[in-house]
Amino acid sequence: MNRMPGSGPGQLVDTHTLLCERCGYIIEGLSPASPCPECGEPIEASLPHHRTGTPWQRRGTLPAMLITALAALGHPKRTLDTLRVGPPRIGLLLFLAAAPIAWLLASLLLLIFERETPLPGGGATAWSPGSVMGAMAITVVLALVLTPAVMLVLRTLTWIEGRGLVLFGSQNGFRMHPELAHSIVRHGAVAWLVCGVGAALVLPWAWSMQSDWQLTFGRAAAWKLWLAGAGVLLAIVGFLGFECFAWLGLRRCRFANRPPREASQQSPAAES
Repeated sequence: MNRMPGSGPGQLVDTHTLLCERCGYIIEGLSPASPCPECGEPIEASLPHHRTGTPWQRRGTLPAMLITALAALGHPKRTLDTLRVGPPRIGLLLFLAAAPIAWLLASLLLLIFERETPLPGGGATAWSPGSVMGAMAITVVLALVLTPAVMLVLRTLTWIEGRGLVLFGSQNGFRMHPELAHSIVRHGAVAWLVCGVGAALVLPWAWSMQSDWQLTFGRAAAWKLWLAGAGVLLAIVGFLGFECFAWLGLRRCRFANRPPREASQQSPAAES
């Protein structure tokens, strides 16, 4: 339980207490037709039913997740204003983001394996899969092994960001409890998909640098280098977008109201 700015000395509120979403004043029991006594915001605007939930929260399907991703990237404030307390499942999102990153890491590992190693008596030797199919098979196996690891890293980063919102919120008098914080950061995690797209753009350059694949994909060309540069830039933008969405959510949803206690017990928040 936390003490809110407008709650009065010694008065504590829990995560279900109805607050003015603008200033944090306790409006529990006041008429919805009246304004907030603290800031004048209509109480009706702070009622939980105004937070209808994102398409991803309402349906949880792949199309709904992609629609929400586009909305979060294009209209983050509007998305946060409709977001309800209840983190969506992010397993599928993490897989879609992690798969191209893992494929790129596998390709870069294969490129490292192919580097020439100096021999003690002079000259050099280099390991090679021996064929395009061999290189492809090794990359697929490495990518399958690395994908769960990348998913774990992305999930950990998302969790850490959520804990950061809780800590920062408590220091600033916000009602930023874990369920609300993770609802925000999981929506911000759609930016990991942008990082995945960035990794995919680097793949043509990585393939063209591998000797066994050059007959199929050609040698490194200027357009592949530019595409790789754009991919790296896009990955950086995705990471910064995740951070910006999370901290915008901290400000935008700092006093967000969740459904009444009875409704929350009937429809527990989804966890992945």
